Amino acid sequence: MLLLSSAVIFKMRALVLENKELEASEIKVSEIVHEYIDRLYFDLIKFPSEIFNTLKLVFENVVRSGLKSHRKDKKTVFDILGVCYKRTLGRVKVAA
Repeated sequence: MLLLSSAVIFKMRALVLENKELEASEIKVSEIVHEYIDRLYFDLIKFPSEIFNTLKLVFENVVRSGLKSHRKDKKTVFDILGVCYKRTLGRVKVAA
């Protein structure tokens, strides 16, 4: 269960960054995944065809409520460095 939850947590954060170009909080994403971990495990064992729908639901919840909050207009590391996510992801895909 721990391996499943950690894999889903980090993959969801990567997908949100890649598809929506948004930063997701690791703590918030872990809370969202832990709400669905029993359902994910059950679907993986009993109904493998239904796992996609559950993962899609988790992804939508992460996009809706798992984003990092910028308190008091404090900048994140990415804001300070001015990193462009598209450029960074493009280089990673080419290098891989």
